[in-house]
Amino acid sequence: MKKRLTAENLEITLLYFLMFAGGLWHILNVLQGAMRLLAAPMVVLLALWIGFRYDQFLRRNASPNVQPTLTSRFHWWNVMVAIVCFALEFIGVKTGLIFGHYAYTDVWIPAFRGVPIAISFAWLGMLLTSFGLVQRFTALSHPVWLRALFLAVLMTIFDIFMEPVAVKLNYWQWLDHTGNRFFVAPLQNYAAWFLISYALGFWALRRGLFADSMPRVAFHGYWAQLLYFAMVALGRA
Repeated sequence: MKKRLTAENLEITLLYFLMFAGGLWHILNVLQGAMRLLAAPMVVLLALWIGFRYDQFLRRNASPNVQPTLTSRFHWWNVMVAIVCFALEFIGVKTGLIFGHYAYTDVWIPAFRGVPIAISFAWLGMLLTSFGLVQRFTALSHPVWLRALFLAVLMTIFDIFMEPVAVKLNYWQWLDHTGNRFFVAPLQNYAAWFLISYALGFWALRRGLFADSMPRVAFHGYWAQLLYFAMVALGRA
């Protein structure tokens, strides 16, 4: 147990170090070429990292009678989240009907018809880290709809902080200009984030996922990413 906790603490420390280093590089305006190349791989790595750790947790701690079922459901939920979110982003970019009118740049590559492949992992990673907070601050006795509601609120808060930084880093650009430095995206975008997050979270909870404690790295993943966005925002204010 002690070894595992020590390894977990080192894992969390590494996560914060990577996010802090990335934010610091932007503040100092160094290694910008490397940051552009690493943006998409880091998003993919974080989602896979937390997903792998939760899979390990299920295999180690779930009851033998339900472990194979939960593991299979978790994997299928990951796949469906990736597919659904990419499809929504694709429709959103092409029509502007879901999030508003926006366009991705060439920072995140590879892309399919103007939509980066890594965006699916971005959604997945943010959902997994948000579930880390849901588990910390809610109880299993709370109804599913309430826990899904809390998840949707966390995801929307995350997006509010992420949008102005993403625009400054030229990850994507909004064609619907709001004129606000903080709420750079149209209200439609935040409403869509809330509804999509609620639906995906409700679906997962109804399937029995995330009923047991997630690895601590999921909880800290949410705050580490917010730290990165805050540092970049302050450094480029």
